[in-house]
Amino acid sequence: MPIRRNAGAAMLGLPRKKEPAMGTSRNIDVAVIGAGPTGLMLACELAMRGVSVEVLERRSEEPNITRAFAVHARTLELLDARGLADEVLARGVRVPEVAPAPGATLNLPKELRTRYPMIAMVPQSGTEHVLAARAERLGVKVVRGAEVVRLVQDDDGATVELANNDSMRARYVVGCDGAHSTVRRLLGVDFVGKQYETHIMLADVQLTRPPDEVPFNRNNDHGVVIVLPFGDGWFRAIAWDRLREQTPLTEPVSMAEMRDAFGRIAGEDFGMDEMRWSSRFLSERRQASALPGRPGVPRRRRGPRAFPDRRAGHEHRHRRRDQPRLETGLETGASGARSGLGLAAGQLRNRAPSRRRRCAGHDRCPQSARAGSHGDTANAARRRTSRNPALPPQPEADC
Repeated sequence: MPIRRNAGAAMLGLPRKKEPAMGTSRNIDVAVIGAGPTGLMLACELAMRGVSVEVLERRSEEPNITRAFAVHARTLELLDARGLADEVLARGVRVPEVAPAPGATLNLPKELRTRYPMIAMVPQSGTEHVLAARAERLGVKVVRGAEVVRLVQDDDGATVELANNDSMRARYVVGCDGAHSTVRRLLGVDFVGKQYETHIMLADVQLTRPPDEVPFNRNNDHGVVIVLPFGDGWFRAIAWDRLREQTPLTEPVSMAEMRDAFGRIAGEDFGMDEMRWSSRFLSERRQASALPGRPGVPRRRRGPRAFPDRRAGHEHRHRRRDQPRLETGLETGASGARSGLGLAAGQLRNRAPSRRRRCAGHDRCPQSARAGSHGDTANAARRRTSRNPALPPQPEADC
């Protein structure tokens, strides 16, 4: 007996699905790989339109670490369109003024015409909790501990095989699994971009004497330090210390290192007392390249059934696997989810233009390119305003 369409699929006028292949446990319209903010937002938007969607997440448990922390105005507007902005804001601290580079200050209420002229300092785990709760209300199934190991595409969809020998069949698969994307690797898609030669240390710490400035930042010939509050008693301490630029990335960050860097650069370590998480990284910005075609498939039907969300793949990301994107990465991912929604819903209804179907995932993503350009500019400004004359300038590497 053929698989019965759900009510939402009937409303969309979806064609009847085929029987699942042997060994396939379930059959859906869209499989989203990755339960980060981008994947969860995309799943929610699809579910709102009656598309059957399931999210596969490699992590077995919901995260409780800080990861990315800055939610920008445009992301808050996208969240507000679904009634979620206030929930996210309640989990963090509102910052109305920022210094993108030493000596330059932006008053966001004066510069931005929006309901949210701010940057919200919210742990990524908090944003994910809000989106996961919405996904649950919409009936989206999030499967944790589901590690994708193989993707097989054909004319009608794609089969996703998992490490636990389970599998599923989906008409489309969207990879929202970040900088180390399994979907991107399985599809043979490059992750091209630039590496900034700035060795940075991060730590989530408690402070006995927190600074009055929010955010706090200082720079001199030794480097740059920044302190950002999360509003729950924990602070993100960031240090670019020129004396430690040759330290191996695998070496753990110590409390002594952070205190020393803040002491030399800011003249104060603010009573750093306890550390719950730390990382060191070389900052990069990268974007997934265009998808390869499917050999042997007629051109009119060559469009991919599995593809990475290129703005989820576009990240201001870092060398360490456990260190997340910063700044506008979440915003580009969120807007990418919205555009991916339009593509997926149109294709599922068989109403997307044929050129658009063939080019799924091949967008140039101008927003991502602009974000990367802004990152280049800010990084160059930081290096110019914090330069040790005793050290030669470091070239940036194109990857």
